[in-house]
Amino acid sequence: MIDIANYWYGSTASIQLIRFITILIIGTVTTRIAIRPVASMIYRGDDDRLQSTIKNVATVTALFITFTLALNIAGFGDLLTVLTTFGAAATVAIGFGVRDQISNVLAGVFLYANTPFVEGDRVRVNETEGIVKNTSLRTTTVANPDGSHIIPNGMITTTILTNQTRSKTTTQHLTVTTTLDNTETAQNALQEALGDAEHVQTVPAPKVTTTSVEPDTVTLRATYTIKSPKQAESVKSTILNGYTDRMQQGSEASETTGNGENHG
Repeated sequence: MIDIANYWYGSTASIQLIRFITILIIGTVTTRIAIRPVASMIYRGDDDRLQSTIKNVATVTALFITFTLALNIAGFGDLLTVLTTFGAAATVAIGFGVRDQISNVLAGVFLYANTPFVEGDRVRVNETEGIVKNTSLRTTTVANPDGSHIIPNGMITTTILTNQTRSKTTTQHLTVTTTLDNTETAQNALQEALGDAEHVQTVPAPKVTTTSVEPDTVTLRATYTIKSPKQAESVKSTILNGYTDRMQQGSEASETTGNGENHG
């Protein structure tokens, strides 16, 4: 009769291989039926990418531990030393690979705890401005006329965030481009349009600055303040319409003057 205990702890190559394969199978099955389901319970949000990352990291970790135990139990000591070193390096590499995602998740927890904004607020993050449509653990979605912008939460917590909905006033910017020879006319037209816009605050006074000069064109930037961010789009439209009307009137006046001179 075969002594199972002695057979299992034998030192022949075939017995070592059997032990290795047995532990490997047990660990793989355990990972599949227990580790992955438990990992999926850690995060139950709507961010599929984050949930997939958590499950994949848990699976890789569990399989590596299984593989290491199988080598150890099988008696492959020298190979185990080599693979342990490799595993340490792989762990560092994985850590760097998911570092940004972990940072974004931690930032998401911070945002949930402190609530610097809620859905429906108008915010500005760096150069992106719009209405908060959705916030998850990893990202925040901000929508404006240009479309939806997905901003990593890590960026929100490490840069200047302005919640215009909670501010008493909000600063707005508007840019226009004109030809180089029409610079002064465009500046005056834009300044007048700002002065006539109903909801633009007089303190601080609205201003027009030149942001870039090309060989044939000039870009002007209007900076002004309004009371409510809900008025942002309507005020912007009013200013642009006023600017366009003044530029057209100036163009028509120039044509009329030019025609009079030709007939003189």
